[in-house]
Amino acid sequence: MFLIILALICALTISGVAIFYSVIGLGAIFAAAKVPIYIMGGVLEVAKLVTASWLYQNWKNIPFLLKTYLTTAVGILMIITSLGIFGFLSKAHVEQSTPAAETVAKIDRIAEQILRQESTITNLTNKIDRLQSGGATQNVDDQIDREQTIIDNADEKIAGEVTLIQKKIDNVQKQIDDIQTDADKKIDITRTDSKQAIAQLRTDADNIIVAEQGKLNKLDQAVSDVLNANKSFFNEEQAAAELKETQKSERNTIDVKINQTQKKLAGDIAQINTQTDTKITDIQATADNKINDLRSKIDGFNAEISVLQASVADEVALAKQRINEINTAAITAGEDAEGQIAQYETQINTAYDAIDDLNADKFVAESKIRDLEAEVGPIKYIAQFFDADGEVDLERAVTWLIIVIMFVFDPLAVLLLIAVNMSLKARYGWSFEGKGALDHDAITEQQYKKLNLKQPNHITSLEQKVYNKVKGE
Repeated sequence: MFLIILALICALTISGVAIFYSVIGLGAIFAAAKVPIYIMGGVLEVAKLVTASWLYQNWKNIPFLLKTYLTTAVGILMIITSLGIFGFLSKAHVEQSTPAAETVAKIDRIAEQILRQESTITNLTNKIDRLQSGGATQNVDDQIDREQTIIDNADEKIAGEVTLIQKKIDNVQKQIDDIQTDADKKIDITRTDSKQAIAQLRTDADNIIVAEQGKLNKLDQAVSDVLNANKSFFNEEQAAAELKETQKSERNTIDVKINQTQKKLAGDIAQINTQTDTKITDIQATADNKINDLRSKIDGFNAEISVLQASVADEVALAKQRINEINTAAITAGEDAEGQIAQYETQINTAYDAIDDLNADKFVAESKIRDLEAEVGPIKYIAQFFDADGEVDLERAVTWLIIVIMFVFDPLAVLLLIAVNMSLKARYGWSFEGKGALDHDAITEQQYKKLNLKQPNHITSLEQKVYNKVKGE
């Protein structure tokens, strides 16, 4: 009996602890409703134990569906309890490891700060060395050389572009020359045609005048013949005058025709000259329009060259300005080199002091890490036991440890409670309430028929004796 009581106490104790861990763990998972979770978890945990005990006592007498539901409910409640325990233990581990993570992060920040201070010391030391060795002067010379190189190579930067633009200008100028040459040829042809036309007009007019002059010459010859006639009875002069008088009309006609021919010649020549001048003007105007368009392109190209040259000029001017600034700064730096060295040394000392303070902080943080590692040392040794060759994964080891505890915690409490029921059933019979032997009046013939007759002979014989006694036989 003592062992039964002891088992019951252990079952209830383990169950009570499991209830505590579970409700605390569930409260951590559902932190917004801790009190309702505590109440729910506690009630369900107690109900689980009662349900498990009741199921065992009445397993053969309850309906299948009720048996199935209650069994499933107990299983689910055991899982929930295990999850709550997992949450409780995980929270405890997280709360333990969080300070360590924060401390490690602090150590990393301190290490970065130390590296920055050491880098600062290195840079300052290099500056002091340059100032003491004249490296600054060399640096100044290098800077001036770079700027002078920019000045010297300024024209070369745009030489290619200028050459391409100049080729474009040359091509356009050739087009202008071709246009003007073509115009000059057309003008020459026009003038030649005009001269030929005028010459032809002159020839035609001269022919007419010569023909008319020939007629006039014939008339004069007739008059001369009369004057030269040797007739005594004839008055030559009077005859000549009379003949000339009769020729007057013809002479006038000849004179008019000659004058008209000369006037017409002059008019035609003037018209041809006017037409020629107009045509020449049109030819030159057409050529000038084309030439002006092409010259506009040349002006644009020249503008591009001017822009490039201006940019180069600006770059050169800027480089010269930088050279002046470098020289001025170099003079100032040379005059204040000693002061700079003293300033750098002060900064170096300050950096060393900062490193000392950071190392002190780092030592304190590392001490905390060592204390925390001492707390988790056992679990690390357990992890190394199972994985001696591999790197210890503390989080994985803790997780597996929690899972092991979770699967033996609540199931042990439930099974111990069932074991207590089994011990009491074996000691007192079917009635867990302490009535002792079986209630003979409660057995009916129908229940008897449900007896398993395939049981061992001694059990079957005992059941037969109980049945006969109930029947009064």
